[in-house]
Amino acid sequence: MKYLITFFLTLNLAYAVCAQSNTGFENVNFGNLCRGIAGGQEANPFFNDKVVDWKSANGSPQINFSGCDPGGERHFGNYSAFLNASNVNREGIFQNLNFTMSQSYNISIFVYGYSSSSKVVIKLATGLINRDDIGAAYVLPSPTKSQLVIEQNLIGGWQEIKLNDFIADENYSQFWIYADGNSIAVDDVIIDESCCIPNKIYQNVY
Repeated sequence: MKYLITFFLTLNLAYAVCAQSNTGFENVNFGNLCRGIAGGQEANPFFNDKVVDWKSANGSPQINFSGCDPGGERHFGNYSAFLNASNVNREGIFQNLNFTMSQSYNISIFVYGYSSSSKVVIKLATGLINRDDIGAAYVLPSPTKSQLVIEQNLIGGWQEIKLNDFIADENYSQFWIYADGNSIAVDDVIIDESCCIPNKIYQNVY
């Protein structure tokens, strides 16, 4: 029994995504100026590494701060990401993370819907370009390859979107989130590798 427990502890340690960082957007490198008001925060806080380890994939995403009205929506902590969307514009962010083909992952993310038409789209991708390098653009990018994780309509306020044992169909190097339909806020993005090997095998066979 002792060896069995040791085996599972070792397995859990082996299946942890170590490269993920700044999961709640708390590490930022500019002043706490509210968005959406005259003299507010700079236009592109996700450029030039001002939001540590997160990049702008499309559009000019903003940061919500505590104490701001509007723009104070956060699930936990002092900050969250604000992604605008309309019929033609979709803002998105990404972080460089490695996903391995056939490996299963657990994903949890808290999303705030500003209206009943708000929708969040989450994908694994390879080939997204930091908009800081080519200028802001609202056109939805076409990475080299991508896999849809989830596309979900939102209710008003905060809700957790949780997906267990999601299996990557190829190797990917990026985690991508963008808004569709209407604006959303994103906070507390947690990703780890699933340790349930029998369940993973069952899903692949199924």
